[in-house]
Amino acid sequence: MQNIRIRFVIILSSVALVGLILTQLFWVVNALRLSEKQFDHRVDMAFDDVMEELMIAFFGANGVLASPFWFTLEGAPWCR
Repeated sequence: MQNIRIRFVIILSSVALVGLILTQLFWVVNALRLSEKQFDHRVDMAFDDVMEELMIAFFGANGVLASPFWFTLEGAPWCR
């Protein structure tokens, strides 16, 4: 009888430990996925900001080309 109780406690503890390990693994994988999604989102936002700044620099705020010579050093908006 004592032997059966010890085996039962060992099996129950093992199942609980496996459950805890699987739960931790689930949370770690989800955290990594979320971190990757956040990084991708931040990169997309940075690209959007850069594109918006370039469009404003080259075409002005009203959407018209700021200067026909924007490609020269003197006409470049970032050299003013």
